[in-house]
Amino acid sequence: MPRGDKHALQHIDLADSHLRDVFGENDPARRRAAIDEIYTEDCVFYDPSKGVYRGRDEIDRIAGAIKATHLNSDISQLPSRGIGQWRLVRWVSGPPG
Repeated sequence: MPRGDKHALQHIDLADSHLRDVFGENDPARRRAAIDEIYTEDCVFYDPSKGVYRGRDEIDRIAGAIKATHLNSDISQLPSRGIGQWRLVRWVSGPPG
């Protein structure tokens, strides 16, 4: 597999775990463990409707707030795309299944 393709697949896998293990997780301890594993301390999360969140603590806070409004919902990823060094991850939330 060419280097670029492997790198792209790693980004897709990371985007999937980002949604499932961070924004889809109900348990705060498991969510924080995932954040610590996935994100660097100086990470930046941009929500086009709410703003910019910097660092693991802020991502933990906003992920918990988002999940609190979607407690009984599943999060599903829509097709994502790369923009330079950034990854645009779009998702929807709704009833399980």
